[in-house]
Amino acid sequence: NLMFKNQKGFTLLELIVVIAIIAILATVTMWSISSYKAKNDDAVVKAGIKTVINQAEIYNLNNGGSYANMCDPLSDSVVTAALNQIKFSAVDFDPAVNCVDSNQDWVVWAELKGGGGTWCADARNFAGFGAKSAGNYCQ
Repeated sequence: NLMFKNQKGFTLLELIVVIAIIAILATVTMWSISSYKAKNDDAVVKAGIKTVINQAEIYNLNNGGSYANMCDPLSDSVVTAALNQIKFSAVDFDPAVNCVDSNQDWVVWAELKGGGGTWCADARNFAGFGAKSAGNYCQ
């Protein structure tokens, strides 16, 4: 017994407790990081839709006061570029960005990743939580 009393080291129980604490801390950290990633993706969608509002007005000025075809994915418009940027900027998320236009108005909406609902913007300069209504505006 005298031979073992002077040896330094950790018992098996102490090692198991330390490993358990590290595992709990790692789980909490990963959960926290994933919630921040979802918030980041939502911010990307919101900022992208805000850019669409500005680009839609430029499109309107360059097209004789009409919003017609600004959402056309085959067009080479600044609006189409802004809509594509939303999809390419999100991390681990492919937001379904929807856009509908007519001569006098338009509406863009997308589901948020963080479970926050739908972010919507329209030609009336509205941007916020809502969904496309029967007309081309957010409700």
